[in-house]
Amino acid sequence: MATTDSTWVPVKGQAFRFRAVIRSTSTGNPITGGLTSLTGQISKDDAAFSSTGVTVTEIGTSGYVYVDLTASAMDCNGAVVRVTAGNANALELAVEIKPAVLTELTEHWFTQSVKRLEQGVIQGVGYLLNKTKRNKTTGTVTYFQVDETTEVGTMSVTDDGTDIIKGEL
Repeated sequence: MATTDSTWVPVKGQAFRFRAVIRSTSTGNPITGGLTSLTGQISKDDAAFSSTGVTVTEIGTSGYVYVDLTASAMDCNGAVVRVTAGNANALELAVEIKPAVLTELTEHWFTQSVKRLEQGVIQGVGYLLNKTKRNKTTGTVTYFQVDETTEVGTMSVTDDGTDIIKGEL
């Protein structure tokens, strides 16, 4: 699996890659010089551990690894991934994963894929940066439609720092 095939956050039913380090039980430092007999297993929704859909690769001989989980391995509500190495004093690595479920709306960009999610977040941030007007005197932020003249809503902050939402966003 290529890095471009995986998502940057765990999402149910989508390939995911995370990085970690295998440490020595005696020193706590990464085990360098090459990890041996690397194995990865996943327990999906508290079922028995299986190696299906889990690939562990060492980055050089650094003791650092990346773990690729296939889309089918990520088809769960929660998982525990464990990675072991055959080196003496290698501490077992255990990572709990809670995949996001993106099924609120079938046509919403948020449910399509994380690549779409990334685009949506970027678009949303860009929209907020470009389509807002802040009054520094009153602390009011006004949100506008794409035409930059039609007001969508406003928000203001009180002097004590609490948020008060005014209007509809």
